[in-house]
Amino acid sequence: MIFGKAKLIDHAESLSSFRITYCVVATISMALLGGIIEEILFRGYMFRILEEKWNPAIAILGPAILFASVHLLMINSFGLVNISLVIIFGTLIGVMFGLIAYVTRNIWYSVVVHGIWNLFLAGRIIKISAFENHQFLAIYPLQLTSDNILLTGGSFGVESAAPAIAVYLTTILVLLLYTVKELPGLNYLSRLQKQEPLRSMQKRKKK
Repeated sequence: MIFGKAKLIDHAESLSSFRITYCVVATISMALLGGIIEEILFRGYMFRILEEKWNPAIAILGPAILFASVHLLMINSFGLVNISLVIIFGTLIGVMFGLIAYVTRNIWYSVVVHGIWNLFLAGRIIKISAFENHQFLAIYPLQLTSDNILLTGGSFGVESAAPAIAVYLTTILVLLLYTVKELPGLNYLSRLQKQEPLRSMQKRKKK
């Protein structure tokens, strides 16, 4: 497992059908509502205002930083490493969602990706965590045995762990390669690189 070794925790008592139904419904509801509400707010309303006022790069980065800051409210340990991991993870995944919305020009694609992310990483069907007291919330609880905070994600969970951050970075790079010509700033650097050989040729002609 990329997050380190994990073991399936047995529940002290068998889960009732009501408890299983509750976990499934709660997970699906959170995945859908979380994805819809957060994406409409951050990649819909805020993105549109910032893109019209400035440019797409700011429209993607601004909501991503705010998105990360909001997730600081969900941790119970405010150590430097925990805060840093949440800020890095939140900003990167916010940029990823923003790029998806920007590339497709359709917020519902980022809603779907966000919903799937919530379903598998933040739900109550499967729960991967280094903290044993988190496990009673899930149908299939997996406890990470590693003490490495970079593998466990610290107080927030595996969503902010180094392997997950690597996935976000890879996705962002792929999306950037797809849209690099359209984003202000990146497009400017590209134009400079193309203009440099032309300037060199003009100088030679003058000589």
